[in-house]
Amino acid sequence: LDILEEKKREIEKLLPWLRTLKKKETEEEKATVYEGYKGVRSVYDNIIRTLKKGDEILVFGARGQDESFMAKTYFKEYTKRRVAKGIKMKMLFNADAKETGKFYAKLENTEVRYLPKNIKTPAAVDIYANNVGILMLKKKPIVFLITSKEVADSYREFFKLLWERSKAN
Repeated sequence: LDILEEKKREIEKLLPWLRTLKKKETEEEKATVYEGYKGVRSVYDNIIRTLKKGDEILVFGARGQDESFMAKTYFKEYTKRRVAKGIKMKMLFNADAKETGKFYAKLENTEVRYLPKNIKTPAAVDIYANNVGILMLKKKPIVFLITSKEVADSYREFFKLLWERSKAN
């Protein structure tokens, strides 16, 4: 009985580690492409549904206000819902997007900085929860959505580096 009790204690010590290992195995990893206005909407609606008050979205490569249908309509409504829900956002705009950045900087729960002039991207990258969304707002918009804790965490580190090297105005 003593030997069995000792083995039981050893197994009980291993249980937390085994549970962590099992959780890692079941973490979802996938990549999905969303096309068109409905696809973009579904990704950004999911951000609002997924995140809770106090959660954070990190965005880099944000562009200036353009004339696209999405910029004029949907993203204004999305921004209102995000602010109302209390979701925080840090945004790194391209250097040539100061006017749009000034608008966002006035919003609650929103911090804005600008990338150095030599760093510019035609895509906006949104990092939230275990997701990285890469938005290309072209005539036919497209979002590449990567769901992976490991990838999202690595993009967060990249964002932090860019944030530290960027200017507030």
